[in-house]
Amino acid sequence: MAATPAPVTRWVCTGPTQVGGAVDVERKTYNGPTDVAVEEAVIYTDGVLTDQDVRFVRDEYKAGGGAFVFRSKSTSQWHGLTWCLQERSTVEVELSAIYRAIDYAASDFIGVQTNETFGRLVVVSDCVAALAYIQAVLSSFGHYRGTRVEHIVELTEWFESCGKEVVFEWVPRSSCQGNRIADSLATHARNKAGEGCDSCTWTYANGQLLPHQS
Repeated sequence: MAATPAPVTRWVCTGPTQVGGAVDVERKTYNGPTDVAVEEAVIYTDGVLTDQDVRFVRDEYKAGGGAFVFRSKSTSQWHGLTWCLQERSTVEVELSAIYRAIDYAASDFIGVQTNETFGRLVVVSDCVAALAYIQAVLSSFGHYRGTRVEHIVELTEWFESCGKEVVFEWVPRSSCQGNRIADSLATHARNKAGEGCDSCTWTYANGQLLPHQS
């Protein structure tokens, strides 16, 4: 009989009882019924807005950049995607990154890049507010009905219908390599936003971010 693996301990976002309420981030033990022999794909997301005009001004958009990265288990090679965008708040940029990461995984591009399969998708973000919005809607007590949040929930439900899990995980900023690489890529895209850049795929090798050649 195979030994039961130890529960996975993660930082997770709990609450709020309503959007705009207090959000607690605590360390919890995740021990779902499908922990045994489930391969995970871990994808790190980040979004960055320009530092100019940091005050929220209604109907005024700011230049931003989004990114997500994931790592091949067999080669230890990091892969990522960046894009430029215009948004009003950091939370919207972060939600954009989370949505595009899940959509990318749903299209099986992780498998194309790594030749690996997974039964659980772990989406890692350093934005408590973005995760709180998603948590609220998933828990059916959220009043936030932003398009991206709805699409994130729809994709999560689609994965579940395919017998796969989606886990949202919070990490402190710059606390791990994946988060640092995602932040670096998002910042790079943000700095290119004024040039009208399109999305770009990247690999990370020997400490350098390398854009894919078309």
